[in-house]
Amino acid sequence: HLRGLLNLSLTGFSNVGYDIGGWDNKGEDILYARWFAAGTFNPFMWAHGQKEHEPYAHGPAAENAARFDLKIRYKLLPYLYSLAEQASRGGLPMIRPWPLVLENDPRSPEMFDEFFLGEGLLVAPLFNDEGTRKVELPEGTWHDFFDDSAPVLQGGGSVKVTQLPLERVPVFLRSGSVIPMGPAMQFSEE
Repeated sequence: HLRGLLNLSLTGFSNVGYDIGGWDNKGEDILYARWFAAGTFNPFMWAHGQKEHEPYAHGPAAENAARFDLKIRYKLLPYLYSLAEQASRGGLPMIRPWPLVLENDPRSPEMFDEFFLGEGLLVAPLFNDEGTRKVELPEGTWHDFFDDSAPVLQGGGSVKVTQLPLERVPVFLRSGSVIPMGPAMQFSEE
């Protein structure tokens, strides 16, 4: 699905997303949680399909991960609104493939499993149960979006991310970026 979103964004679509969990059937619980975490950073997010796609249908671990991700999503709404406004005025998509942001980086033509949300965030969805992957970082200084105490990373190479919990995907903040954020939406725990 990610390749499809990136290709759509290059053709002028900005408000894109995918059916979290897949359309045809109820996916595995861990896959669903990882999919939900990645979808948090898509312009359009929904858990939608032919069978049960609600977080509670995937067990307590997936439900707790989705609750965490929804709080992040609500905090990101001001940033998403600003990107949508930019897209409506100038056509630059909200999610951006490497070649659009880094046309001169020799890695760009092969980068189909990471994307930028605006200019400030680099998102690298997870495609395995273990929560590990290699992330290519562009030149510059990068910070872990979720962990202020994590070491600052210098781009221009790759970094290995290991054992991320279900609710997280690797997301890196470009040094100097301004990401407007709001409060997490309050919702019932019942």
